Amino acid sequence: MARNVRRLREARRHTVRSLSTRLGEIGRPILPSGITKIEDGTRRVDVGDLVALAEVLGVSPATLLMPGAPDGDKSWRARWRWMHGTAPLPDAETDPEEFHRTNRPYEDPNPIKAASNQLNEIAAVLSSGNIALVSFVADDGSVWDLEKRDGSR
Repeated sequence: MARNVRRLREARRHTVRSLSTRLGEIGRPILPSGITKIEDGTRRVDVGDLVALAEVLGVSPATLLMPGAPDGDKSWRARWRWMHGTAPLPDAETDPEEFHRTNRPYEDPNPIKAASNQLNEIAAVLSSGNIALVSFVADDGSVWDLEKRDGSR
């Protein structure tokens, strides 16, 4: 984790002091000397510190915990998927669907059906011709505006 904190801090052009300031702003103060000790591996990090560092550095807590990418190591990819809750470890005696339901409760258990339902709703709105403007907000935050054929709003 120490290397990841330093690597990400530097990549985001934070100094030790600016990272300390940001942590204080979100209610989890760590002195600059504490950040240096984290990066040197001489200070332990509790769960609250982990989450705050991840938030300020713009990554998931799992990203801070996992090592960088080694060349050609397939087990490394499997561990990343496991840490992010996208798939169980290959040798685990875990049902993939149960793993998904437990680790990603915010996702539809049947994404193809959910997408199909969403497309059917859009098609119904478009074919009705009664609505001048429809906005859809996608999961990534992008907004799609659909106007009447005459372009009016």
